Amino acid sequence: MDMTRIRVGSAIVTMVLIGAWAGGCQEEQMSSPDVKLHRLIAAENRQLRAEIETLKNQIVQQKQQFAKYEEEKQQTNSQIARQKQQISTQAKEIAQQQEQLSQQEQIITQREQDVKNAREQAEEELKGQFNEMLSAVMDENMKLPAEIEQLKAELAALKGESPAGPQADANKSGAVQ
Repeated sequence: MDMTRIRVGSAIVTMVLIGAWAGGCQEEQMSSPDVKLHRLIAAENRQLRAEIETLKNQIVQQKQQFAKYEEEKQQTNSQIARQKQQISTQAKEIAQQQEQLSQQEQIITQREQDVKNAREQAEEELKGQFNEMLSAVMDENMKLPAEIEQLKAELAALKGESPAGPQADANKSGAVQ
């Protein structure tokens, strides 16, 4: 908006100068107030041109700065995109590791259960074997008194057949020793 005002103002000043110059050509002598006016207009025109040049330089600088910011923005966006990709990749890796961890935990839980079951089974088998052995020993113990009585009866029967039986056996075993 300021540029259009400057351009319009510059165009008006130029037209006034051209008009004054054309009018001055028709008259051979210029009056002194016209010369002062022309000088003022020329000075203002130079000042406006200098301002226009300054504004053009500022526009160029601003365009350069804008281009620099755009380049930085593109670099930043590129970095953001790379970081998002890295985050996505890392998130996938974390998900895979969590899945592996979950599987390992399931394996550990299953093995712990297997060990517990094996321990319980071993205890049951030991109890069964112990009970069988205990039962066999108990049965044997139950048979022993009857066997002892039978052996005593046999011994008594043998003593009855041979009166010197135990002493003769003792003498024999003492002589051998």
